[in-house]
Amino acid sequence: MSKKTKTIELVEDEKVINGVTVAELKLGEKSLGTVEPEDDKFTASLPDGEKFSVKSHSEAVNILISHYHLHS
Repeated sequence: MSKKTKTIELVEDEKVINGVTVAELKLGEKSLGTVEPEDDKFTASLPDGEKFSVKSHSEAVNILISHYHLHS
């Protein structure tokens, strides 16, 4: 028997914090974290305060999604 495919909707909201445009990744009303540009890199920040410095926006989003799947 095969499993039924579930569709989930991730939303990326942009907001300005202290003059910097930050992208917040949400699953429904739950925040998965934020992505903030810094010079030529990006910082992925988890809701618990842990931060990761990465090279691209998509890599930051992948970290947030991976962390959500590992700890949900």
